[in-house]
Amino acid sequence: MIYGYPDVGRHGLGHSLLAWGRCQLWCRDRSAQPLAPRWLRLRLGPYLRRERDKRNYFLLFRSGNAIGGLRKAWILARTRKVEEGDAANLDPARPAIVVFRSIPDNDVRRDFAALRGEGAWLRDQLEAMTLPRHLPGGPAYPHVAIHVRMGDFSVSDPDRARSGQQNVRTGIDWFTGALEALRASLGESIPAIVYSDGREEELSPLLRLPSVVRAPPRSAVTDLLSIARADALIGSGSGFSIWGSLLGDVPRLSAPGQQLTRVLALEDAEIELQPGAAVPERFAERVLRRRPVSG
Repeated sequence: MIYGYPDVGRHGLGHSLLAWGRCQLWCRDRSAQPLAPRWLRLRLGPYLRRERDKRNYFLLFRSGNAIGGLRKAWILARTRKVEEGDAANLDPARPAIVVFRSIPDNDVRRDFAALRGEGAWLRDQLEAMTLPRHLPGGPAYPHVAIHVRMGDFSVSDPDRARSGQQNVRTGIDWFTGALEALRASLGESIPAIVYSDGREEELSPLLRLPSVVRAPPRSAVTDLLSIARADALIGSGSGFSIWGSLLGDVPRLSAPGQQLTRVLALEDAEIELQPGAAVPERFAERVLRRRPVSG
């Protein structure tokens, strides 16, 4: 038997899920059996930075379609391990574990390339391993998700952001302008929900806009799956934003230089919006097509 094991590391959820996603798809395509990740990791950074999300991901998940518990421990202890890059010529008659690691250089462009177009299937697997109390509740309704990443990202620097630098905050003024531009293109004041680790005073220019609310404090996976239910996403240069778009096939607006990569199969559904620019009609059409047909 060949197994796949995602070594998710101590990263945030968006980055940790990259190893998990690659492992899930590899096992599916090769009829291998996935092993559940080890989510119980010591993460001091979120406590030292006093972040809202302490990244205690072991409280969010069960095994889902993967092998967990004592059986996983037995397999890990007794089976030879092979790195992902060396797995092409495995002999299926010889038991082995292919290890998928969270890439230390945080190259989301490369990692997400393997997941492009697989959002619906990965979302099913993620929901299957998420404990029921952390799944989003209630019916979906037309709205925009706005993901404002602050936390451990460095202070906004427009020049660095435009150059494609990762882990840089996007200025709050860009988010307010992007929402106003999207509403103008749609011809309506579509409601918006803000997902952020920022403080209220940092988000106030955005929260003061009409029909904008902040999501209540919930787990990271609840927020991620909630973003995947939106009609559009105004995102940060963050793997978390990219995952939200991927899992729900959600059209995504990004600041200049902060799209980082494309993950949707649809054309015109992922664009970088310049400050003060109008949202293209084709993007607005993609948003409107996500709504259920009435009657």
